[in-house]
Amino acid sequence: MFFIDSHLILLDIDAADAEEVIRMLCTRLEEAGHVTCEHVNYVLERENVYPTGLPTNPFCVAIPHGEAEGVIHSALAFARMQAPVVFKNMVNCEECLETKMVFLLVNKDPSEQVKTLQNLSEIFGDPALLQQLNEEMEKQKVVALLESIINQ
Repeated sequence: MFFIDSHLILLDIDAADAEEVIRMLCTRLEEAGHVTCEHVNYVLERENVYPTGLPTNPFCVAIPHGEAEGVIHSALAFARMQAPVVFKNMVNCEECLETKMVFLLVNKDPSEQVKTLQNLSEIFGDPALLQQLNEEMEKQKVVALLESIINQ
């Protein structure tokens, strides 16, 4: 079960690059007691080796995550960009994707990771759901939508 609340939802933020977005989300996760301060380094290291950008429609998303090291409680943090930031494509790491949304997973139980990613793929494969996340201005409604999908 993944924890999601409005403190972990960032809407229409300005960020210079993928690293800044990851740092912002990890700060929120750390403030909420879900990760240690070192966890951001694990996520950044993994992102550099195994990029997480996905060329979804109507816009690209990224799903950065680390291993269980530094995770206290499983949670999902979400950021929607004011202007897209570049993440490398998961399939072709030479390709840069202008990414509009970032779903940062922190998972205490590695056995849940595959199921969680499968649940998130439901959002990624549904342009109407992505558009709904793009247009929603109330954090609680974003939380409810994400929670209904990720914790199936």
